[in-house]
Amino acid sequence: MWGQCNLAVTIKDIARQCGVSRQSVSYALTGTGRLSAQTRERIIHVARELGYRPNSIARTMRTGRFGAATLLLSSEAGSSHVPSPLLDGIHDALQANDMHLTIARLGQQGDDYAPKLIREWASDGLLVNFMHDVSPAVGELVERYSIPTIWYNASRESDCIGPNDAEATQTATTRLIELGHRRITMIVYQDTNELARPHFSVHDRWRGYDSIMSGAGLTPDAYPNEEPVSDEDSVAFSLELLRRADRPTAVITYGQKEFCATMRAAGIVGLRVPDDLSVVTFSGGGPEREILGATHVFMPTYKMGREAVNMLLKKIDDPNTNLPRQVLECPWHEGKTIAPPAAE
Repeated sequence: MWGQCNLAVTIKDIARQCGVSRQSVSYALTGTGRLSAQTRERIIHVARELGYRPNSIARTMRTGRFGAATLLLSSEAGSSHVPSPLLDGIHDALQANDMHLTIARLGQQGDDYAPKLIREWASDGLLVNFMHDVSPAVGELVERYSIPTIWYNASRESDCIGPNDAEATQTATTRLIELGHRRITMIVYQDTNELARPHFSVHDRWRGYDSIMSGAGLTPDAYPNEEPVSDEDSVAFSLELLRRADRPTAVITYGQKEFCATMRAAGIVGLRVPDDLSVVTFSGGGPEREILGATHVFMPTYKMGREAVNMLLKKIDDPNTNLPRQVLECPWHEGKTIAPPAAE
């Protein structure tokens, strides 16, 4: 049977019933101070029996902290990516610091009504998760309210964290060349038009791939290199690539959409993976890794969530300090979708 919560119970009441000081009760409830294990256990037991819960309002007035961080997402569909490992990392880091998470949404252009958690002082800091088409107005709005902020999976001058996408494609391209591949294509079915402000990873992954291909005297091949491709057309575009007379013997796909489309197209044209076609992708723990055993570069999503919180805590302690961008390595996982090219 659930016990009843009594909001009127105070630390003073617990101290009186236990015959100890209010400071001792505070030590017991926060896990601090020097108390015997028996005394600490007795205080906690009495607090539970009385239905005591800490008063967060009183704590906020006393400390000037809410014990909360806000995850700011885009209100436009598909513009924020929140995989479960990210939430796990954020949760674990906040829990370790006795904090909780709140969520708010904002338009991509930053010109709509700012959410209450930004307009009012109701959170200690922001974790901004805007993945695509981020306008300068969003950053200007966040700065206007002077809230300690860390940008997740972003490439900014400071106060942000993200993966080393360029190094990741360098690793993938180098491995395929070591296996003997020379016709290696990078498939990116996203808009690379600078006016559309694509996510920085589109350009960084291309840059890493291009540097290794050019350094090896090979011709870089981005497919497609200008126009974005819809989900409905992705298989058709992959079929067009794999039916070329000079089709690649290996492809590096930007993400899950490109990977799945390429695998389906390979099956349609009768190419066996990895015997006839090697495929590498990027994964944060999705089905392309768990189900298909794909060779992939692993995005450290959980670690990025955890480290983003740790950076935010530093920013909260010293809002005027600009923290350098933190770049995380992307581990290589050699699955079952790459092999030396077939003899021609």
